[in-house]
Amino acid sequence: PNNTGQFVSREDMARFHGNGTLDTAFDPRVFAVISSTVSSMALQTDGRILLGGEFDALVFTGRHDIARTSANGTADSFDPNPNSVVFAVAQKANGMALLGGVFTALQPNGASSPTARNLYSCVFNDPATQTLTVPGSTQALWTRSGACPELIWATFEVGPTANGPWGPPVFATRVATTSNWQASSLSLPASGFIRARGRTIGGIGSASSGLVEQIGCFPGTDLPLWRMFYFGSSANSGNGGNSADPDHDGVANIVEFAFGLNPNSGSSLQPPPAVLSGGNLSFTFTQPTGVSCINYGAEWSTDLIQWFPIPDTGSGNTRAFSVPIGTNPKMFLRHRITEH
Repeated sequence: PNNTGQFVSREDMARFHGNGTLDTAFDPRVFAVISSTVSSMALQTDGRILLGGEFDALVFTGRHDIARTSANGTADSFDPNPNSVVFAVAQKANGMALLGGVFTALQPNGASSPTARNLYSCVFNDPATQTLTVPGSTQALWTRSGACPELIWATFEVGPTANGPWGPPVFATRVATTSNWQASSLSLPASGFIRARGRTIGGIGSASSGLVEQIGCFPGTDLPLWRMFYFGSSANSGNGGNSADPDHDGVANIVEFAFGLNPNSGSSLQPPPAVLSGGNLSFTFTQPTGVSCINYGAEWSTDLIQWFPIPDTGSGNTRAFSVPIGTNPKMFLRHRITEH
């Protein structure tokens, strides 16, 4: 690179710094018994990369034709294991991965038998989180993390209702080196709705593009206004009731509200998942900016019958709930969201 006079070995994939020098810490070592090819890739906001092509391993870890790399290029636990070539990879807004190729079956994560999928499949990925907030009278912030698809640009638009009409788009700028986007030149009324849109890349040769969007309301996020936005009524009843689940995704409206989710889309994002680390089972998350009148809590159980509260050890807008597993052969955590 950059006329150094030296060749550096890289198989089918390499990553470069902004000045064109090779990122020596990133080396997936794509390998195949006969001939390897990377046909498509999709970048996530957490820095992981989905790769599709014709290969048998990454850094000597067996991965057939689809893999997800960590920051240094090694294959992580994501392993759909198709039986033939993957030509195209793309992502949905909720992080789920779309695969296209000449395969006829998948046998993911060591499954005992294959599952028929002819040429196309949608597979689970890590959770994706995105939050749209208005921190000031001229500002908007789109916070995106986890398995959200990375964007090449983003815009913000303002309107009087959730269906528009929308004002002219204002191009956003990336927040430093993060996956978040912001605009500071908006002309915001006292209240209204804001729409964030972003362009993704993927497909064969990563030559295709997609569009993701999120709509929010301001000022703040008041629960009656949220119900009005999604259900046309501020009443705590019917499809808009706190305990209702109109999209049948197993998440009650009050929980969807607390985590900035869409209560009318079962394929939207999910609440923060429990994470096992260091012998503890934990929830850790940042409370969405502007969400009001909500108490965040968590409970644990070993039998799904008796539940015990977990203290919140977080600070500021960070909520942290953790409980040691100890000698329990199984343990369950659940969010406890109430209105105050």
